[in-house]
Amino acid sequence: MNTTKDYSDLNNLCPYDWRNWDNVNWTIACGGNEIPSYINGKWYLLVLNLKETKYYYYCFNEDIFKTEKEFEDILNVSINSALSYAKRINAKKI
Repeated sequence: MNTTKDYSDLNNLCPYDWRNWDNVNWTIACGGNEIPSYINGKWYLLVLNLKETKYYYYCFNEDIFKTEKEFEDILNVSINSALSYAKRINAKKI
């Protein structure tokens, strides 16, 4: 039995009912075609605040909106962590 998840299909992996996003002040980015991202064990969706005309990342796990800067910081931590891990693994092979 194959238990490997196909992360190329995040559209179906996200456990939240994000497709039915219905909020007067917010809309899913990219004309409703944006799909959730899974980063560091949390699900994020890019949304547009219609009153401010600004983009935010909604974190389903925390039920909070993150600014683009906050999301960039989250990505940087994730990338740096992955690079650090890869360097440690590669160092062991030498």
